[in-house]
Amino acid sequence: MKIDRALLSASRQSWLDAGAPRMGPYWLQWVWTLLFCALPAVGFALLGALTYQRNAMQSGAIALELYLRNLIVCVTIGATIHLVFDALARALRGLQRLRR
Repeated sequence: MKIDRALLSASRQSWLDAGAPRMGPYWLQWVWTLLFCALPAVGFALLGALTYQRNAMQSGAIALELYLRNLIVCVTIGATIHLVFDALARALRGLQRLRR
């Protein structure tokens, strides 16, 4: 399967709309989840640097450490939500099959 701009766009749209059928390979949905998790990690790292460690903005190592810690938390939460959505989707499809 060739991954082009149209497939990436369709995959992103299917990631945003939980009821839509998945587009593209299965792993591409995880890429969107991980990219999404990287964004709040930046915001939380900046908030932590401004709130608790004012010298973090001056030191790149401290800022990177804050970002990585927040990234771990964001990815853990994002992956858990992704797994719950996948499990619910499988369970609901199973219930729909039983009802038929």
